[in-house]
Amino acid sequence: MGQGRGAGRAVALAFVEPLGSTTDESVAHGIKSSAGVVTSAAVVMVSVFAIFATLSSLIVKQPGAGLAVAVLLDTTLVRGVLLPARMKLLGDRNW
Repeated sequence: MGQGRGAGRAVALAFVEPLGSTTDESVAHGIKSSAGVVTSAAVVMVSVFAIFATLSSLIVKQPGAGLAVAVLLDTTLVRGVLLPARMKLLGDRNW
């Protein structure tokens, strides 16, 4: 999906360790600088998929609801919790 590529690239580039900073500082900087892009992409995608979920056709409704939930989980759990936690645990091995 689009968020997987565009927002994933924004998150990855935001987490690049600036010279002279620790891993904790880099993770904090990455979260701050990529949060707007990731959240904006998620809002747009969830809105579109939620519209699909309200349609009468079951063929369109089920994927719409499923994709809306998947994007919400990806944005909140994976990009907001698991990725920063993994980077913090790996420490210097990230780079």
